[in-house]
Amino acid sequence: VILPERYDIAIIGAGMAGASLAAELAPHASVIVLEAEDQPGYHATGRSAAFWEECYGGPDVVPLTLASGPYLRERGFLLQRGALYVGRDEDRPAIDDFMVRFVNTGATIERLDAAQLAQRLPGIRPEWTGAVWQPACAAIDVGGLHAHYLAALRKYGAQLVTRARLCVAERAGDSWQLETTSGQ
Repeated sequence: VILPERYDIAIIGAGMAGASLAAELAPHASVIVLEAEDQPGYHATGRSAAFWEECYGGPDVVPLTLASGPYLRERGFLLQRGALYVGRDEDRPAIDDFMVRFVNTGATIERLDAAQLAQRLPGIRPEWTGAVWQPACAAIDVGGLHAHYLAALRKYGAQLVTRARLCVAERAGDSWQLETTSGQ
């Protein structure tokens, strides 16, 4: 099926990435989202066990992660859990390196010694002598967040077409011509 209409933006896939992009772009442009499956988020998004971690991706990514925190928290998509990375004496250099890499990024991290670790995890074996505690880490309500973006893209007029697997994308002058399997 050759898409008969013109859109400013075509997004392929209605998982978390596609739905969020469409929701943010739809107030400013005409957007179509083509999803190959019967429903958005069927594959990776539907099975995500998402965890929001400030240090994910390294120091250069921390500002992006920190910027997303208020949005996710204010809308109730984060359930604070914290994260604890434990190590033995021989892991001390790796823990030292982690602290050096992230201490000035704005991420909330704390170094724990053996006594602090044992207090946090009663009964831990004595060979575990140190840890990094990240209290702000949280579980993400992936289903809720995805539903939020799907509602927003619809609210702002983006067109979502399911069962529309992209078959061909060809440049045609100043635009692209897209062919899909039949969509609904």
